[in-house]
Amino acid sequence: MVGALVAVPLAAMSVGARPRPPHVGAMALAISSATYHNGARMPYSTVYDRGGCRGPNVSPQLRWRESPRSVLSFALLMHDPDARAPGGWWHWVRFNIPGGIHQLRAGDPRTGTDGTNSFGQRAYGGPCPPPGSGIHHYHLVLYGLNVGRLSATPSTDGPALLRMVHGHTVAAGNLVGTYSR
Repeated sequence: MVGALVAVPLAAMSVGARPRPPHVGAMALAISSATYHNGARMPYSTVYDRGGCRGPNVSPQLRWRESPRSVLSFALLMHDPDARAPGGWWHWVRFNIPGGIHQLRAGDPRTGTDGTNSFGQRAYGGPCPPPGSGIHHYHLVLYGLNVGRLSATPSTDGPALLRMVHGHTVAAGNLVGTYSR
């Protein structure tokens, strides 16, 4: 395992990209990745494959520790608050990950359901900030939910999913990667 992040106080991104706790009293989840360390530059394998970027666009491997028994499913958001777009840029929107799952393999398209990212795709969309725009921070937030399934659909975007998890989050963890070009 390349990187590990121990439980951290969670600050999820709201629609306006301002930190906001997803649930008062949410337990912290320890989330880690074999793909990159917390706070480190995301590797080329994760970089987007369009928009001037030519990466493989493979979602990172993720692993998290045991969650409370009250977690029935997970939701995952990857957000770039440094993007020039109002509210930042949503790179990954995934939900209805079964509560018994504690890892996602790199490039795993099958575990859970993908919503719509800011690229307009129902898939992972890796980092690809504009050249010269400085270092961007990619907040990958995993939410442990007290519901087995959200009423989200493949057209659900990041802000909508964030509203859906609010009030259902019993545990959460955050892993941050950086990228610039």
